[in-house]
Amino acid sequence: MFRAKPAVVMIGVQVGATATVHCGAGVPVSVRARPAGWLGSGSIIHPDGFIVTNGHVVQPFYEMDDAALTRELGEKAVVEGCAASLQGLTADDRTRQVRALAAAPANRSGISLEKSLYVSLSNGKTYPAAVKSYSPPAYVRLGEKEYGRDVAILKIEAKDLPVVRLARHGTNLNLSQTVFVTGYPGVVAAHELLSRASRFEPSVTVGRVSGFKEDVGGQRVIQTDAAIIQGNSGGPVFDDRGEVVGAANFTST
Repeated sequence: MFRAKPAVVMIGVQVGATATVHCGAGVPVSVRARPAGWLGSGSIIHPDGFIVTNGHVVQPFYEMDDAALTRELGEKAVVEGCAASLQGLTADDRTRQVRALAAAPANRSGISLEKSLYVSLSNGKTYPAAVKSYSPPAYVRLGEKEYGRDVAILKIEAKDLPVVRLARHGTNLNLSQTVFVTGYPGVVAAHELLSRASRFEPSVTVGRVSGFKEDVGGQRVIQTDAAIIQGNSGGPVFDDRGEVVGAANFTST
């Protein structure tokens, strides 16, 4: 399993914006808003750069909700561009003023979104990625049901990459069997006391199979007590033979 760590990758989505912000009667200000970002993990399954991960890892990129992101990044742009006029306001008044300015037609029309999807290897090399296949996560929301498989296949332009070994049959697992969750938990990858090189080294948590379930779409789910947090999503789960039996998908707190 530890020999497969170079085939585990970090996946990042960033959505930024450039904006022309009108703070009032003055001259408009050009601002580059601090981007919103999401982090996940994945596995290289073909040496020519094909990678598997969860659908929800790339969902903000693939199914980008322009209206919601325009609102979020527009408010960030207002905070940066109108800092002087916001000084002295109470917290509540400041929040109301930021939202009002961001919602103004002149400011909404003056924002341009920029999105990127990238894959970082354990050696630190980073590549832009394309989504070749996508299935959304299964969810139930406000009476709507969507039973996707929560899987995405990505492609980067690289050759001769290390690959994981996929198990032939995920049903060979037994209760209490040891499994290894490998990936990039966000609290580790972004920790200010760790070096940049350490950021690209995948982390491993160990646990046991504690149950076999189904999600709301009827797909088989392997339950484990191994630690899984934000950033692990899409990362491979290895059995004690070093074969991939699944991907970290969701957790409960």
